[in-house]
Amino acid sequence: MKNITIFGTGYVGLVSGTCFAEIGHKVTCVDISPQRIESLNLGRSPIYEPGIEDMILTNMKKSRLSFSMLQDVNIDKSDVIFICVGTPSKKDGSSDLSYVYQCCDDIANLLESKKLIVMKSTVPVGTCLNMTNRINDNLKKLGKKFEVSVLSNPEFLREGNAIFDFMNPDRIIIGCNSDTNKQFFLDLYKPILQSDKCMIFMNKESSELTKYAANTMLALRISFINELSRYSNQVNASIDSIAEGIGTDKRIGKSFLRAGLGYGGSCFPKDVDSLIDQMKSLGQDSQLLNSIKSINSTQPTFYIDKLINLKNSKDQTISLWGFTFKPDTDDFRETPALKIINRYADKVKCIKVYDPFYKSNNPIRDSFDNVIFCTNKFEATLESNLLILVTDWEEFRKIDYKELNNSMKEARVFDGRNILPIPPEYISFSSINNFKKI
Repeated sequence: MKNITIFGTGYVGLVSGTCFAEIGHKVTCVDISPQRIESLNLGRSPIYEPGIEDMILTNMKKSRLSFSMLQDVNIDKSDVIFICVGTPSKKDGSSDLSYVYQCCDDIANLLESKKLIVMKSTVPVGTCLNMTNRINDNLKKLGKKFEVSVLSNPEFLREGNAIFDFMNPDRIIIGCNSDTNKQFFLDLYKPILQSDKCMIFMNKESSELTKYAANTMLALRISFINELSRYSNQVNASIDSIAEGIGTDKRIGKSFLRAGLGYGGSCFPKDVDSLIDQMKSLGQDSQLLNSIKSINSTQPTFYIDKLINLKNSKDQTISLWGFTFKPDTDDFRETPALKIINRYADKVKCIKVYDPFYKSNNPIRDSFDNVIFCTNKFEATLESNLLILVTDWEEFRKIDYKELNNSMKEARVFDGRNILPIPPEYISFSSINNFKKI
């Protein structure tokens, strides 16, 4: 058993901390928000992730998981300190590392002896080295006669599947140089290692870049199939058949080849922007990454423009099924639904939205006079001219088309996630050009 301190109780920190406790370690999660710590100590999670609250309560009862304010933590009891604070995008696309460096300053003030410090958040290449220098400079100024080194261990957690991903890793990336550190990580992750080959060691810069490489590769596949769908529906080709035809090639595989309204969330958009900025800072203009971003930003409206006559749309009602960027999460950052709302809210009579994880405190709730958040899916389609399926929640996969037809003014359904069967009412990526605008 290791004693672990985790700075940050956001998505990465809370899931990682809870899962480390689940596999037998003693974990203290630290945050600067008293409201968040109070809520967690009551067993309430500030994020929605299937199974997380039950796991929190179980490990709290076993005294393996606790939550503490920064000023109350004793990090000298720790064998390892993980940094899991946010690294949001700035307006120019670069990564905001203010939380990271504040965390470095806090750790330097609290440390009384040499500790293993590990960066788990997604950060630009070279950040771990900068963090090492910053902490050691602070230690020196404080008269502390030891130095530390910040290592890299990026997370690969999918929202909605994060607990499974942590417990069943296909790889664990470690950026370090010391053989002693290698053995520490092998021991730390031993309960969930499929084999020693599951853990890949590399230098810190390679580890930092691996995280960006993984996310931008997945974003590339999504944008590729989406751009190809734009051409295929013009030439009477089925993008679903094409995806199957190339996905069965073992060199390519089927993952992330389903045409849709594009990617969203906190990771892909932020990481594509950050990598563009990192490369630009060294004089390299990435045409590929800029194209990925451009395709994704225009994908939602590219298809919906084909279905809505903007010159005669003021008496039309649009319905959206789904608001979060993916199912099994409450995260609506960079969601296609918001792009649709921003583009069409002032051009149509009304937009009705239903999401299974409806939040009454939704921050855009009062931003638009004609956007209504509904409490069930058929309330959202009442007197609607067009239904757009935005998020592939499980409850949208099976539709009572008779009830839907009775609800809508016009039975027009555009499946923006390509998950539905194909009755007459269905507008697919392959058939969209056969439907007239409303």
